[in-house]
This record gives sequence, C-alpha cells and structure tokens, in this order.
Amino acid sequence: MEGEGQLEQDDDDFGMIGRTTPVTARSGTGTESGIEVRSSNGISSLTLAGSCATLEGSAKVNGNAGYTVRATGCDLGAAGTGKDTFSINVTGPNFSYSKAGTVVSGDIQRH
Repeated sequence: MEGEGQLEQDDDDFGMIGRTTPVTARSGTGTESGIEVRSSNGISSLTLAGSCATLEGSAKVNGNAGYTVRATGCDLGAAGTGKDTFSINVTGPNFSYSKAGTVVSGDIQRH
C-alpha cells in the first residue's frame, strides 16, 4: 500500500508506504496543522484488510520522539476519482491529533 496527497483542498499533505516488510512511513505534514509526523524506527504493525491498510508504530512529532501513530489508507477507486480515504491518529504526552477524509488530490494504491 502506498499513497500521498491531500484530504481537503489546500490542506496538509500526507504520505504512507506499507509493505509486509515494515518500512518508514511519513504521515500528515503541512502548514495548516503546524505539525510534522514521521514514523520512527519503521512501523511495528501492518494490517491489510480488503482494499485498506493500517500502519501503526512509534512516531516523532516536529522531531520529538515519544508518540504513537496509526494511519489507514483505503484504495477505493482510480486516481483522481475522489473515492480513496485516509485517516491518521497521533497520540503522545499531552497531545492528540486526528484527521480523516476523502483524498481530493493524490492517490492511494494497494499493490
């Protein structure tokens, strides 16, 4: 599973890469939210269910460790059809961030 794009027009960018061999994933960055979330030490869990993939693991927020990220991407249509979905949840010390929606720019692909 791979994907990148935006959930709303002129919104934060996201990107994710998930394979059966865990690799680093970038999720949710941009100027609108003011945060940058990146996995740290790769992902600890990859769950594939139908056309969706969920990545979970440790994360850094704005370069600071100690957070957990869960990102789900669903390949529900061809690029540009506005059917793919993406969600991200980040938690950590006195911090919580969530965003979910339909991908309006970009694409998610299940390989």
